[in-house]
Amino acid sequence: MLPPLRSFLASDRTIREILRDSRSIALIGIDSDPSTATFRVGRALQSHGYRVLPVHCATNAREILGEPVSGSFDDLGEPVDLIVVLQRDADLDRIATTAHERGTRVLWLQPGVGDPAAAYAAHRRGMLVVMNRCIAKEYEAQFPEDELL
Repeated sequence: MLPPLRSFLASDRTIREILRDSRSIALIGIDSDPSTATFRVGRALQSHGYRVLPVHCATNAREILGEPVSGSFDDLGEPVDLIVVLQRDADLDRIATTAHERGTRVLWLQPGVGDPAAAYAAHRRGMLVVMNRCIAKEYEAQFPEDELL
């Protein structure tokens, strides 16, 4: 039996610290189509000064938001501060394992992505976990006047 979600999910205060301290973000499952929610999330993060590194295995796009696309998180050639998973069928256990090995400290699961078992597995690896919260909306709520930048 898993412990209650509240015991290991990031608090509002921790979310503010994550957003303040992170500079590079891997977006797993971002789409190259500007009309999609995943693209809009990436664009919003970029507009707030984050370096967005797109990861998507099923796209033929070579670039999204001006950055080269990696086919998988394993293929991403540089460390990131934060991973945001936008893709429902992402292999969260593998992503969390690789992220932990590379020193990434935060796994953010957008609404509808992941489950308590995946969040707990990442937490057991020592990662901070945010679940069922939209990172773009959380940024706007935490920094309404873009005071971060």
